[in-house]
Order: sequence, then structure tokens, then C-alpha cells
Amino acid sequence: EHGVGKRTIILDIQTEEGREILNKILSKADMILANKLDDQFERLGLDPASLDKVNPSIVGIQLSAHKGEKAGLRGDYPGYDPVIQAMTGIMERFGPEGCPTYHGVASCVDYLCGYLGAWAGVTALLSRERRKDGTGDWAETSLATAASLTQLLLQQTPEPASARGAFA
Repeated sequence: EHGVGKRTIILDIQTEEGREILNKILSKADMILANKLDDQFERLGLDPASLDKVNPSIVGIQLSAHKGEKAGLRGDYPGYDPVIQAMTGIMERFGPEGCPTYHGVASCVDYLCGYLGAWAGVTALLSRERRKDGTGDWAETSLATAASLTQLLLQQTPEPASARGAFA
């Protein structure tokens, strides 16, 4: 069964009461993770500066579609696993010659982005504890980063025949 032992709350953070409840939760939280763009985080009051006012030791994790280590033209664009697969060549790799195909086996890009986000969060928490200064951190990853990572070894070494086609 999913969600055993978990509690759920729906808040309207546009109201004073909803914002108050959210801030109370955030003040006790170690981490917040969301798949939002920068302007969405700001509108929700969940950007690093706003979180620092509520809880200076919180770790924020941002999952996005296109952001990377350096700012790019699509950093603030939304996106989805199939779009990123098409943009990064994954569909070309997994389709038959001349017929790009969505690699839907476990939505590889979505899943890997989630794992990278969890890893970033755990790493930021460990860093916070080792620093012993009580300050939080901000970490981020993206679908584009995950898509690039899935192909990294194939870019560095000669591609084996098994790395291309419908059964790759």
C-alpha cells in the first residue's frame, strides 16, 4: 500500500492561514523538494532567500527540465521526459534507423532526475551537518542533466553495437 504512515495536507498558500501553516511546516523541515521553475519558486515564497527567512538551515532541492551548471537559453522552460529525450538524441539512439522512438522503459530520464535530486539532497544535508554552521543549502538538477548523464559513457568511448536500436 502506498503512503502508509504518511499524512497529507492541502493548503491554499494564497491565504494568510495557508501561508502560516506552510511556514510552520518549513520551520521544522530539513528539506524541501519541488519541480518548479525559478519564477514559480519565487511566487510561492520557496526560493532560497524566502526559505532562509523561515528556516536558515533548510535544504532546498529544485528539479527542472533544462537548467544546467551554466545558465542557458532554455533554463526557464518547462519540459517533460519525452521532449528531453528528443532534444538530446536518446530517441534517435533507441529507434530503428530513421525512426526516433521514445525510450519508455521506466522513463529513464524522469527516474534518473529524481535519483539525482535525492542524491543532491542527501549530499547537501551531509554537507550542512559537517559544516556545523547551521546554514542550509540549495541544490538542483534537471531532466537535461539526467539525459546527458545517461549518454556520457557513449560519448567518451566507441559506441558498442548493443547501444543503438530498439533493443538497446
